[in-house]
Amino acid sequence: MLTLAFLLASSALEPTRVSTFAVVQGPTPQQLVAEMEQLAAAQRGEHPLAARELDGRLATYGPRLRALGTRAVPLLSWYLRQDERPLKVRLYSAAVLGLIGDPAALKPLRLTAEDASADEGLRAAAVQALGGLRLAPHELRPLLDALALKGSGAVRREALVQLAGTGTDDPRGLLSAAKSYGAAPEGSASAAAQAAADAIGRSPSSEADGVLVDFVRFLRPRTPARERALAALARRRAAGRPFKLTRAQLDVLRAAPAEERGPAALTATRLLGLLGDRRATTDLVHLLKSAPDAAGAAEAALALAALGDPAGRAPVAALAEGLAADARFGDVPGGPDPKPLAAAVEAAVRAFDDPSALKARAPKDSAPEPFVFEGWPGVGTPQALQSGEAALALRLDPTREAPVAARLPRVGGSPLRMRGSIVVSVRAGWARAKKGLKLPARSFGQAVRLTRAQAEAARPETELSLAAGERVETLLPRGAGRCLVRRGLVVYEAPCPELDRESFDVLSEAVSEWWLELDHGEGRGWAFADDPALTILRD
Repeated sequence: MLTLAFLLASSALEPTRVSTFAVVQGPTPQQLVAEMEQLAAAQRGEHPLAARELDGRLATYGPRLRALGTRAVPLLSWYLRQDERPLKVRLYSAAVLGLIGDPAALKPLRLTAEDASADEGLRAAAVQALGGLRLAPHELRPLLDALALKGSGAVRREALVQLAGTGTDDPRGLLSAAKSYGAAPEGSASAAAQAAADAIGRSPSSEADGVLVDFVRFLRPRTPARERALAALARRRAAGRPFKLTRAQLDVLRAAPAEERGPAALTATRLLGLLGDRRATTDLVHLLKSAPDAAGAAEAALALAALGDPAGRAPVAALAEGLAADARFGDVPGGPDPKPLAAAVEAAVRAFDDPSALKARAPKDSAPEPFVFEGWPGVGTPQALQSGEAALALRLDPTREAPVAARLPRVGGSPLRMRGSIVVSVRAGWARAKKGLKLPARSFGQAVRLTRAQAEAARPETELSLAAGERVETLLPRGAGRCLVRRGLVVYEAPCPELDRESFDVLSEAVSEWWLELDHGEGRGWAFADDPALTILRD
């Protein structure tokens, strides 16, 4: 086995990529890791405040290693498995492997995650990194399922969080794991149970619907995990997945709207309409009349229209005719605008005559379209060269499925003219504030696409205030320790939660893809930035 000393020595003689054509500038992975080891060693015996300052310096190496892309993967994969090396640097190795996303890191990450003798935090970091690899969900599910079912503590929790993005092949087994957190989980246990609900909801198994109903039955009303299970079931029903309810299962769901409050009650009401079982008509008519606010009444009206039971038409029509006198639909200073809700009731009446006018609606927490940044990660303008390791495939569009527009022959060191660059948030990450926070930030408003000019334009600093336990989405890295994050629908540039583990629990890492639009002989095409046929330099 190669030693780190040998690798460090060899890095001074050879470029990171073993190619007679490779052109490499800046520090190598070996040099960066060696500097990280020195910082980790300097922390021994230091005062906590001094150690915190060194931690801050250590955190800056993560983005620098990530910027090296696949060139850093061999060293980090090897380093991860070296028990004698500093644990803190091994933790960073796992995290960076997940951020790079190269499937070549699968084996060392899997071995670390499964190693019962390894540090639990390191194992959990490896599980988190597995979720960031550019692998299809069906390739990751068996491994993550096994870690969730056989693991414990942080390993199980992290496996559940990653399964929330891929779905599970074993919904019944995952339910058993989720029940271990109790009927009213709190804190990290609640986050794990919510992730389990999402994982079951995204399962390809037809068994998942019944399992979700069982989870709803098990969980105590008005808990975040139960709300998530109801939303997961509603998503499956909105997608048209077939599911035949038993009487006992229907009874659980019929009782849910009255048991819940707020958004969870609305989701439970919507679900009754999505189920398509007219046995729920009497419950929805009761909700129509007894809902404490306009949102609940409008949701019940739409659910009745979705069921299409003629017995529901008269109550909905009566509500529509009496909207002007219904106090629930009146203007309240500082309250929500009741006009859209009144319009929804009127639309529900029309839907009884024209069922096609009412389409099944996904829950309000369904995923938005991918966020796109028309720029590049990190600082410094990128310059693309052919590495000479392979022919470079240029695609018609910046997606892996797009047809190949051209294949450029292997010409090492050949510069390529960059016409454009985008970074696509394939999957947002999630971080939860451990305490109340006020982060220096710049707001870009509600956006799903951001240009480089917009990102770099002068914009006043504001504060991103987060309550303890509040979650925020992480989208893309921007450089210098800052990221694009999203709370609700508003996008901010703020300090990266992944780099501040004292303030945030990182529930899942963001996964993004960087694409470059390059000139070729007959036009333009898009290249994936991590393609081994490319070497990317910074000015």
